[in-house]
Amino acid sequence: MRGTTVRRRPRPWPANGLDGETGAYLADFRTPEELLEQVRQEALPPERARELHRRRQFALRPHLGPIDGIDPDKLAEAGWGVVFAAGTEPEIREALQPLLDHRRNQAGSLYRVLEHSGEGKLLFLAQAGSGPGPVDPRKLPYYLLLVGGLEDIPLDFQYQLDVQHAVGRLHFDGPDRHQAYRSYAERVVKAETEGIHRPRRAVLFGTANPGDPATRLTHDHLLQPLGRFLRRKPGPWEVSMVAGAAAVKERLVSLLTDEAPALLFATVHGLGFREDDPRQRLAQGALVCQDWNGPGSGMSPGCYVTADDLDGEADCTGLLVLLLACFSAGTPIYNDFVRRGPEEPATVAPEPFIAALPQKLLRQGALAVVGHVDRLWGYSFYWPRSGEHLPTFQDALGRLLEGKPLGWAMESFNLRYAELATDLLWGQLRRSPDDLLDEGAFWTALLDARNYVILGDPAVRLPL
Repeated sequence: MRGTTVRRRPRPWPANGLDGETGAYLADFRTPEELLEQVRQEALPPERARELHRRRQFALRPHLGPIDGIDPDKLAEAGWGVVFAAGTEPEIREALQPLLDHRRNQAGSLYRVLEHSGEGKLLFLAQAGSGPGPVDPRKLPYYLLLVGGLEDIPLDFQYQLDVQHAVGRLHFDGPDRHQAYRSYAERVVKAETEGIHRPRRAVLFGTANPGDPATRLTHDHLLQPLGRFLRRKPGPWEVSMVAGAAAVKERLVSLLTDEAPALLFATVHGLGFREDDPRQRLAQGALVCQDWNGPGSGMSPGCYVTADDLDGEADCTGLLVLLLACFSAGTPIYNDFVRRGPEEPATVAPEPFIAALPQKLLRQGALAVVGHVDRLWGYSFYWPRSGEHLPTFQDALGRLLEGKPLGWAMESFNLRYAELATDLLWGQLRRSPDDLLDEGAFWTALLDARNYVILGDPAVRLPL
């Protein structure tokens, strides 16, 4: 009718993540309005509101990160620091010494060794002689490596510190953890000082499981267009695609071991297990391949890749992995995206933990693994009422292929998190009824953007 604006109701959002026992979706399909009821929380506490307001100021700058005049491509200008959890075993500090010595030589006077004792981000910055805002490496390095588990250095601390700094985390479980730290440190140094014989090849791996809208959406609107974008970039890199019917378990295992490229980007479902399931610590975040026949077909170990599927003797030195899959980096105690009530968040695990698969890859020489904590959503590449939107991924992968440090390449994700946080706060302050339709999408997209994390040293880069 003329003069009448018809507002399209957003289509249901495809569910992400699969139950490791049944193969069913971890959650039902949700529209943005229904998601609002899942993820909406009580009013922001004053300290978080102030932090978001500061992020609004930062979002007006061309980029986050170090102050103007500092080249993040050079550690001698940007600085590098390690943040040990209080009580870190002396054996771990000793095992990391080859990497620490290497970074000290690169960063010079901007090298720092710090400790985290449970304080929040702002107090930590103040104790280090810094504060919120653009990073001044003379006060605190831009690149920071956290050493400790999720109970020792909480995820919230990493998320908030990562808004302005380039932050990575290193943690290994098990009786061989000391050797794992030493092996990682030595292989990173080897990759950067001796050179490695890894082909300049980037592989994009993604499923399109039968009858599954989530993987089809990712395949059509992220994987394929991203592949076309990267192939058009000038440079020495060969960009290949392993997608759809070819994206089977056997091929992914090969790409993570003997056939490993320099860069592997994978978009698949990640598995989730109940908190009382003994398989949770090993298989949470396992990568579901094309072998899964879609909704209603059940789930078996032949459909997904876990740490146990990787050959422990494989040498992955120089490999960089980006995983777009639920729980592919780690699992919190509480589900960020599902709330039963204001004071009763849904429990995901008895304690937070780093996923076993990236730990295995880092043990075997991978430079770093970028993954997702908790559930992963498609809002980072497909926006309601707008459609396909890829600049965040194009910017990150483009910088990586140019040889930029990983933490700097991921700044586009930090900027997106800051922008969404600003928009959400502004909408809440105005209390505009028109914005309520999108508030669920905002909450989900905000947390989704925040929950991408780097496991490993954020200063590593693809060898050119």
